[in-house]
Amino acid sequence: MSRFFNTLLGAPLYVLFAFAVEIVEHVRQVNRTISLLRIKTREQLAAYVGGLQRSERSPILGWYLASVVQRGPEPFDKFAAREHLSSTLAIEELLKKVGIEIDGRDALKQFDTSTRETLWDSLRSWRSGDQNTVGARRLRRNEATQIEWLARLRQQEIRSWFISIDASLRQALMFVEGGKYAGFVLTPTAWAHRLADLHWGEMNLGGFSELMWSLPERTAGERMQTMMIRRVIEEAPPNLAIEPEHIRDLVEQFFLRGNYAQSVESIDDPVEQEANLNDVLEQVMPLGVSQVLDELVRRQSKR
Repeated sequence: MSRFFNTLLGAPLYVLFAFAVEIVEHVRQVNRTISLLRIKTREQLAAYVGGLQRSERSPILGWYLASVVQRGPEPFDKFAAREHLSSTLAIEELLKKVGIEIDGRDALKQFDTSTRETLWDSLRSWRSGDQNTVGARRLRRNEATQIEWLARLRQQEIRSWFISIDASLRQALMFVEGGKYAGFVLTPTAWAHRLADLHWGEMNLGGFSELMWSLPERTAGERMQTMMIRRVIEEAPPNLAIEPEHIRDLVEQFFLRGNYAQSVESIDDPVEQEANLNDVLEQVMPLGVSQVLDELVRRQSKR
C-alpha cells in the first residue's frame, strides 16, 4: 500500500494503466508536432502556443513552455525524460514515489463488452468537437473502461471514484444510462472532502495538499511561479503574443511585491507548509494572472 494510504489520506490511490499509455501517446504526439514544425527556440514555441485556441492547447505543451520559460530552451524529448513522461515504466516509477499505484493493466480487454461499447458511444456523443479522431476515440474508450472498472468495484461494496477535473465528463454521466453512473467522477478537492466525511482513517487535508504538490520537487517559490506561468499561458487570449521572458519577469515581480513565497517558505513543518502554499495560491492566483495578462496586453497595445 502507498505511504499516503498509511500516513496521510487514509485511502489507496490508483491510475488505470490505459491512462498511463494515453499520457505516453500524447507526449509522443506533441514531440512529433514540435519536430514537424521545426520549433527550436523559446520564441518559436511561444508563438506556436499563443496561436492556438485555449481549447486546443495541450497541458503537456503548456507544461513544456512553462519549463522553457523558467529553465531555458531544451529539446522536448529531454524535457519529457526529465519529468518522467517518456514511457509507461517511467510514469509508473514516478507515481510510486508519491504513493499512487498502476492498476487494471488488462482492463481494456477485460471490459471489452457491449456495456462498455455503449457507454463509450454515449460519452462521445456528449462531447463537442471531432470525436472520430484516433486520440478522441481512445480517450473516450479509456474513460468508459474506467467507469466500468469502478462499477465492478462498487458491486463488491468498495467505495471508489474517478478523480478528474473534467466537468464535461461529470455532466455526461449525470444523464447517460439514465444517470446510472452519476457521482462516479469527483474533482480532487471534492474527493478529499468526501473522504473526510466518510471518516476513512485519519483523513488529513494537509496530506491532500502534500500529495497535490509532491511531483515537482522544487522550492515553494518556484512551484508557485510555475503554476502561475502555466495559468497565464492557459488563459491568454488567442490574439495575445506570448513572450516567455516578459511572462516570467512579471510573475517574478508579482511574487516579490507580495512576499508570498517567503511567507510560505518560513514555515518549518513540511505538511503545514504545503497546505499553506495551496491556500496562498488559491487567494493570489486570480489577481496575479489578471495583472500579468493586463500588463502583457498593455505592452502589446503600445507597439
